[in-house]
Amino acid sequence: MQILIYKTDLSVDRAPGWLAPTAPVRLRLEADGSVGAYADRPAGLFGLRPGGPVRIGALTGQARDLLAPALETGAALRVRVVELVPTQLAPDGRARIAVSVWGDPDRLRRLSPLLETLPPSEAEK
Repeated sequence: MQILIYKTDLSVDRAPGWLAPTAPVRLRLEADGSVGAYADRPAGLFGLRPGGPVRIGALTGQARDLLAPALETGAALRVRVVELVPTQLAPDGRARIAVSVWGDPDRLRRLSPLLETLPPSEAEK
């Protein structure tokens, strides 16, 4: 796996208090064409609050356009939270979550015209 997107911001309303940097994130292609980002919330004490996937935001712009074809075909991607600024710590009062995306650029190059602008990998040389 190689890095596909070093860091991209998600569009979010607020950052959940349980979310931490390096947390794994799953991307899903939504019915409206957007790419949603989901993280697993831990279960509450004594099982009072159920755990499970929670939508933490959505990819926007070029990141969405780059990864949507890969998600349609089920390409393996590794997505992690790399930056997290909760609402109360942000100077402008807006939460910020950034993720990095890793995957196989050779496989994605065939799916997305945006990747044709990237230099070839070592395997292609």
